[in-house]
Amino acid sequence: FLQDSPADLITIPGEEISYRAKIRTQLMQQQEILRCPDFEQLATHFNISSQTLRRKLKTEGTAYGIIKDEIRRDIAIDKLSSDAGSVDSIARALGFSESRSFTRAFRKWTGHSPSEYKTIYSH
Repeated sequence: FLQDSPADLITIPGEEISYRAKIRTQLMQQQEILRCPDFEQLATHFNISSQTLRRKLKTEGTAYGIIKDEIRRDIAIDKLSSDAGSVDSIARALGFSESRSFTRAFRKWTGHSPSEYKTIYSH
């Protein structure tokens, strides 16, 4: 404990949170997932340049597009699991122009089509 205590004393609580987590929190606070800020606006929100934010995300092994897709996947899974609408309505709510595009993306995310997932995992 004493050996690490100087470092522990100068660490600001919450500073160790990843930019991936900060961005997810910021996007989840949006009223609609379709109204995500563009990358430059997001960087400005965090008081860093877009190049710096891009570099930090790359260091964390992710990118803004990947984070947005993860959120869409999580919302889709939640809606399908809770039987909160048809596949078409969920696809539209997540910004997909047609349900086929949503089905392809969902299969890529989970290995199942939305209909299969709904049948297997709905409550």
